[in-house]
Amino acid sequence: MITGYFIVITFLLMALVYLFIRREEKLQREISSNDRTMRVALESIGDPVLLIDTETNIIWSNMAAERAFGELLGLKCADAFNCLEGSGFECTECQSFGQGKVVSHEKRIKVGSGVDQLFHISTAPVRDQEGEIRSVVKSFRNISQIMQLEEAAAQSELKYISLFENMVDGFAFHKVVTDENCAPVDYIFLEVNSAFEMLTGLRRDELIGKKVTEVLPGMEDSEFDWIGIYGKVGLTGEPIRFEQYFDILQRWYAVNCYCPRPGTFAVIFEDITEKKAQEQMVRAKLEESEIFIREIQHRVNNNLKSISQILNIQASYVSEDWDWTSKVLKDIQIRIMCMGLIHETLYGLDDLSRIPMAGYTGALLAMLQNELSRYNGPVNIHNLIPDDLTLNVETATLCGLIIAELVSNSMKHAFRPGEAGDIFISCRIGEDGRYFLEERDNGMGIPEHVSFEEPETLGIQLLNSYVEMIDGELTVYRDNSRDKDEDGETVITVSFVENEEEGSILY
Repeated sequence: MITGYFIVITFLLMALVYLFIRREEKLQREISSNDRTMRVALESIGDPVLLIDTETNIIWSNMAAERAFGELLGLKCADAFNCLEGSGFECTECQSFGQGKVVSHEKRIKVGSGVDQLFHISTAPVRDQEGEIRSVVKSFRNISQIMQLEEAAAQSELKYISLFENMVDGFAFHKVVTDENCAPVDYIFLEVNSAFEMLTGLRRDELIGKKVTEVLPGMEDSEFDWIGIYGKVGLTGEPIRFEQYFDILQRWYAVNCYCPRPGTFAVIFEDITEKKAQEQMVRAKLEESEIFIREIQHRVNNNLKSISQILNIQASYVSEDWDWTSKVLKDIQIRIMCMGLIHETLYGLDDLSRIPMAGYTGALLAMLQNELSRYNGPVNIHNLIPDDLTLNVETATLCGLIIAELVSNSMKHAFRPGEAGDIFISCRIGEDGRYFLEERDNGMGIPEHVSFEEPETLGIQLLNSYVEMIDGELTVYRDNSRDKDEDGETVITVSFVENEEEGSILY
């Protein structure tokens, strides 16, 4: 019986030993697995990592440590880094072992390339299952590049601040304030520079963090929608540039507004109040000059009308035996009336630099038809010049004189007494920018013996003179395809380039 109990007890003890051994093996496997996991994790870290025992011996290092510092296994930590750094090294391992906590500091260490690098070093205790500190982990973070970047950023910030404060133009940065419908209703001052204070008279310490409607009451009721326009820039990101009078400060500003980030806007502006005052002064002087010029035009026109009336009266005293003299006086009168018509046209224009040729030519043709109707029957004169064609005063005056000579010659010589006919006046611009002034009639045509190259009449001589003054070319088309008893078509074309108004014949 005793033997049986002994066998059972022995069997139970063996079973307990077996279970204990299996448990220990399992724990060892778990520890080994955890150790491998920890080592794989430490190897994957890009920073150097060392494992140091209680004697401060380096018992393990990852690949990053070997690349940075070379082979360190078996060396004492202080000796290894004293050799590399060449100066006393604070024993953070001892502190971590003694205090049982993480110890951090920054130190310059020579890396494998021999260059001093600044590292942030952390030493942390590693405890076993009983809570005893058996080793420490020492990690190194190279912060040299970070420090360089921070220093560069600091320098950049200093430059920015210096630029910001030394700008001649005002600068302000704002945040848009919206209502429940996301519509801009206000904005908050976030930053302004010294030029802003100088150009507006507003103080920075009274602006930052405050709404514009608080700083400038009535801003929301300003005729110009400052809040809406600025808010649109901040919400859409679309920049804007404009010049506007600020009624609250009674100053003119040229403003550039852009969106640095959503919901904000920045403005760069300059005070152009003085510039606007000068522009207004110049504008006033120009208006005075225009009034003066109009008065001159009016007086010149009146004087030319007086001369025309004198010639008309003088012609009435010429006897029938001197009919040629009467015709000459009448031609001179017509030419003077053409000159006066330019001044009369200018007097009624807003722009004194350009003459609308359709209106001027229409008035000129009406005057010519009225004055020359006695030479023939019902001859119709057609004005085909487009409404949008304009010429400067110098060129328009010469064109008017050319038209007067061409129409006068046609009405006097192209039609038989009492015969009806048509005269067409047109002007167009060619692709090369040249103008083509054309007079066409369906009268008897120009006789072959009449020469435009060697003129014998005063009218053709004057015509050539006007064409020469306009730097133009005169072309004459005579229709010789008809029988001698039939009328033909005559086309006279003057091509020219618009003159620069220098030395105007009017003054």
